[in-house]
Amino acid sequence: MIDLGTARGLRRLSGRLARLAGRDVGAAHDWKARFRHAVRQRGVASVLEGHQKASLLDHEFSVGAYLARNSDVADVVASAGEAVFHFLEFGHAEGRHAHPDVWSPSFVRMMHGLSLPETLGPVDANVMLRRSGLGAEAVLLTEADLWATRGLHGAVFAQIFDDEFYAAAADRLGHAVPARGRLAAIGHFCDIGLEKGIPPHPDHVFDPLFYRDALALAGVDAPAAGDDVALRAHWARIGVRAGAHANPVVWFAMRTAVDLPPAVLDGLPAFRAASADLAQDAGLAMTLAHLADVPMPGAAALDPAAPGVAGFLIDLARYKRHIGDLPTAEWLLSRVLDHAPGQPRASLDLADLIHPQNRIATEIQLRRAVPPEFEVGANQITLAERLVVQGRLQDALALCADLPETVFGDVALSRRRRAIGASIFDAIWSDLEKRIGTTPIADLQAMLADALALYTPPFAAPQRSAPIRRVAVLANDDLYQCKLYRADQKIDQLRAAGYQAELFVQAIDVERLQARLDLFDAVIFMRVPAFPPVIDLIAAAAQQGLATFYDCDDLIFDPALFPPPLASYAGRITRAEHAAIACGVPLFRHAMRLCSHGIASTPTIAEAMKDVVRSGQAFVHPNALGAPHLAAMARMPKRENGKLVLFYGSGTKAHKAVFSEVLEPALAAVLAARPGRVEIRIIGDFPAFRHLDPSHPDVRVIAPIWDFETFCAELAGADINLSVLEPSILTDAKSEIKWMEAAMFAIPSIVSPTATHRAVIADGETGFLAQDSAGFVAALLRLIDDADLRGRVGAAARDRVLADYGLPAMGARLDAMFVALRPALARPKKRLLIVNVYYPPQDIGGATRVVQDNVTDLIRRHGDQYEIDVLATLEGGDRPYEVACHGRDGARIWTVTARHGIDTMAISDHRMADVMDRLIGQIGPDLVHLHCIQRLTASLVDALRRRGVPYVVTLHDGWWVSPHQFILSPEGGPVLYDFTSAGADALPERGRIAHRALSDAAAVLAVSDAFAGLHRKAGIDRVETVENGVSDLPQPERVAGLPGRVRLGHVGGAARHKGYTLLRAALHDRRFENLDLVVVDHALPAGRTRHAVWNGTPVTFVPRVPPGRVGALYGSLDVLLAPSVWPESYGLVTREALAAGLWVVASDRGAVGQDVVEGQNGFVVDVSDHRALAACLGQIDAAPERFGQPPALRPRLRSAAAQVDDLHRIYQRILAER
Repeated sequence: MIDLGTARGLRRLSGRLARLAGRDVGAAHDWKARFRHAVRQRGVASVLEGHQKASLLDHEFSVGAYLARNSDVADVVASAGEAVFHFLEFGHAEGRHAHPDVWSPSFVRMMHGLSLPETLGPVDANVMLRRSGLGAEAVLLTEADLWATRGLHGAVFAQIFDDEFYAAAADRLGHAVPARGRLAAIGHFCDIGLEKGIPPHPDHVFDPLFYRDALALAGVDAPAAGDDVALRAHWARIGVRAGAHANPVVWFAMRTAVDLPPAVLDGLPAFRAASADLAQDAGLAMTLAHLADVPMPGAAALDPAAPGVAGFLIDLARYKRHIGDLPTAEWLLSRVLDHAPGQPRASLDLADLIHPQNRIATEIQLRRAVPPEFEVGANQITLAERLVVQGRLQDALALCADLPETVFGDVALSRRRRAIGASIFDAIWSDLEKRIGTTPIADLQAMLADALALYTPPFAAPQRSAPIRRVAVLANDDLYQCKLYRADQKIDQLRAAGYQAELFVQAIDVERLQARLDLFDAVIFMRVPAFPPVIDLIAAAAQQGLATFYDCDDLIFDPALFPPPLASYAGRITRAEHAAIACGVPLFRHAMRLCSHGIASTPTIAEAMKDVVRSGQAFVHPNALGAPHLAAMARMPKRENGKLVLFYGSGTKAHKAVFSEVLEPALAAVLAARPGRVEIRIIGDFPAFRHLDPSHPDVRVIAPIWDFETFCAELAGADINLSVLEPSILTDAKSEIKWMEAAMFAIPSIVSPTATHRAVIADGETGFLAQDSAGFVAALLRLIDDADLRGRVGAAARDRVLADYGLPAMGARLDAMFVALRPALARPKKRLLIVNVYYPPQDIGGATRVVQDNVTDLIRRHGDQYEIDVLATLEGGDRPYEVACHGRDGARIWTVTARHGIDTMAISDHRMADVMDRLIGQIGPDLVHLHCIQRLTASLVDALRRRGVPYVVTLHDGWWVSPHQFILSPEGGPVLYDFTSAGADALPERGRIAHRALSDAAAVLAVSDAFAGLHRKAGIDRVETVENGVSDLPQPERVAGLPGRVRLGHVGGAARHKGYTLLRAALHDRRFENLDLVVVDHALPAGRTRHAVWNGTPVTFVPRVPPGRVGALYGSLDVLLAPSVWPESYGLVTREALAAGLWVVASDRGAVGQDVVEGQNGFVVDVSDHRALAACLGQIDAAPERFGQPPALRPRLRSAAAQVDDLHRIYQRILAER
């Protein structure tokens, strides 16, 4: 309802109109009469130019602005001339303003035939038009100005007038519009249509009885004349501004944006009766206003089971929520759910409504009622978030295990999904000690693994071809020995082999490494657990094409084997500590499974890694000698003659049971057998001794030594080295490090026969293998008693270690590994950068699918020639100009978040230019192929031009050649730049930039001959045709329709340029008996449908169909309608429909109907107006049996592979020229 002040103003309108019209004075003072009399004598221009106050009409005066700002004047004048005359007579003196604040370049071009620079402000545009010779009464800047000068309320009619529908309606009623085009239709409506009752729009059919009721509600007097003609004129001039619309349905829709189904109209008497504060004799408009404003309690009388009523109540609830009336919105939704518990839309809307109120239990119940396929995954994500708040972590993980694919294409949803994973992980990890006491360890491990998987972005690791020469190592430094052998040594070994190598430490360097990934070809992740920042780093490295390796020297990633049984620690750790170690296993395993390759210290570990890493490939790289070892060897002290030192060193708390059971009794036996000849030297953390007496003068127990140099000094003083391990897969995975460390000092070792020791040690030659206590005793006594044997075995072991474990040998092993993965190519691949505004999983429009086909087919067919990167924008990114990278389809996909609110037709962006320049420098392309570059802008082209990088442009739409993406102006006329020499000087700035970019391109490609011709007409002569190809789609499974009905489909969205309004006009041209229509409306959210009836034809609106379900859509249709009114560059959808066995009705503009064979698999229709399409629909309607079956003709369509082969030839030509 309009506000009180407006109502009072409108009630005074009649008096003001009378004064303005001069009815309260004599004829001599009737300004309108005087003006009309003068016009008959001298003409409008002469009267205005000759007015004594004509000087007031400066070039900034706008008649449209004057009428828009002064509605009382607009309500009484009959022409632009009268409005100007009123300004001169009264308006200026009354201080009324008339300077414009808006203009439409396309309308000016259509109305006045003049192309003005689009960068002009409204006042400047007005001035230029006046200076062109147009009088003040003739200058119109917008369509609303035109309507106002014709005496109608322009602000509304410019929005609602559907010229295509109007032409069809006028034709049907015998008042054909004499000329085509929107201006002709507007003129016809003002001159004839309004009087004859021809509606301006299918929804705005005039109902005189309702209009009088609506006027009364608005507080506006109806015209004295009671006929419908006078009422319609009053409606068009005054009523629409007062909110008194043509009929109850459109009145309600204009007020609330809610469709009013017939069942609700039928139920209004019951609503009125149930509304306590609504008079029983209230008119229809008052009743509808009450329904919109105060639906409680009356709406309880509406039957939710009646057709459309439940949907109406849900939509009305959304309206009430939008305006802040939350209690009413909740009441309406509850009404629906009382009738139909679990109704998906009502459940979802009510859950969203109460979400801020933290009514979590109720919200969870509501969200669980919504089936997953109903929407894009936002509900499941929100439900999981709520479950996490309640502490129901396992339920949240189970829910997230089955998220729809659409989640990964939505930046916000994907971010929330990862946040849930991080929240669950943090909740468990931060409270691990408590959870260990209440939750089975296997369950904790599973939850941690699932949480990490949920946090991890799905990614592919594109393979790069450049040899690996620059390597980063990220090391976990929790265990010094591991870092020394698996990280520090690799840096030394890599540098010895001629590689650039740099060490990073997990605790402090993760962010620093991520910022420097572009400086490396490979990253080795040494024993790092998969905390979220590490996951981000591994994913980023892999997606940027770096080779990723997980390096490990233990089976810490295998929950079946690690940690070893608690008993093996011989009481050195608690049960809780053992459980905590077990909970770390999923973190190591997850980090490993994100990496492409494995590097293991032993074959046993390498074999286990193969089942975890992405490639299934793991390399053995033993622990070896590094710079600290060589330094220790150089400082090796001379052994003192005296007692032989039997040395055992252990740095961990594990394997203590086997020491107690096997080695300790052996040492005790040897000490007893050779009294005074040996000293037992033990380093480590041990339980109470059972066989040795620590107080014995020949038994020396030393606390664990973590400093490597100090440890080596102790070891160097030994004569015999010992290492004992229990037989198991876990110990088979242990490296030969104990043997190797002793061997570098030429000290012989006696060790357990693990798989590694058996493979490395020649028993009796480079060491001794001992299975049990007796074996250790025998070997010890033999070495104690034979000094020469000790010398020979120690020297042989040292020679073996120096030869096979030194820096040159180990560097060569790493080099061989990298060369095997990325051998140097005899002919390096060319770097090809492909650019498009979108790339999957953000899949919008046919061009995106074409580009993806190009990428996959280029890699499949010509992957030996190109290394491909893709550049696209990211929809929904947080920070403008932020660059990200992910892997898909074998390529690196670089995304840039465009500036918020940027116009898709913006041609330049200086900040984007800087980002593009840096990114091009990083990628280093040899050739760039530009497709649709909206939002990236031609600033990208300028960066390529400055760097001298050749580029190809494929023309998919009108972005390059028109100020409008689809060439048609908002008013419907085609607009092309004139790039010919004759028109170049008059080009606007945008046109000059576009022309410059196209002129400097190495090749300009059109996707059809028709589109190439359009660009040649605009002055782009150097255009080649490389027609799009069609991918092999699976043949859809056809779903039978109702007998005698033909199912039509329009999938281009409810957009004018796609022929939506033309189709609606054609269906209103006549009544069809056997047709059903499905319209894919891109504005509809997922899970929602709506229904309408167009002149008897049932219409169902459905949301955008994901690419994976396009086949199912085709299988549910018989005829595809593609009546595009813009010259389509290609029309992928029509080719796919033909391939799927549908009939196709296509436009005669552009290439959309190129593969249609008239009458055999479809029809090509003239779309300059509705008539040809209506006639074609009539033909289909008359033969439902024929058109309900697939056509016999299936055309042979050009394949996507053929298109790629043509592109390859062009690329090779351009590269050869360079």
